[in-house]
Amino acid sequence: MVDSDRVRALFGVSSCFAPAVSPSGDAVAYRLDGADGLTLQVVSVASDRRRELAVGLPPLDAPLYWLPDGDSVACYLKDRAMPHPQGAAQ
Repeated sequence: MVDSDRVRALFGVSSCFAPAVSPSGDAVAYRLDGADGLTLQVVSVASDRRRELAVGLPPLDAPLYWLPDGDSVACYLKDRAMPHPQGAAQ
């Protein structure tokens, strides 16, 4: 687990959530709650270059995970669907 406060201080990001370090350690993925809403971003540790990967995803409570090859970021989303009552049409 990466310390959000440390990432905020290192990269000057005020609203950083759920940071995840890449397998090689050269990038950090995080969610940013900014003026444009919630975004998924990646920052290069060496150059401080930031890339926006998605807008509006994932929710704040979904942890981020790097795939082993370090090329992709994934998250696990809980199924928040309402259960259908027994016998109800689905």
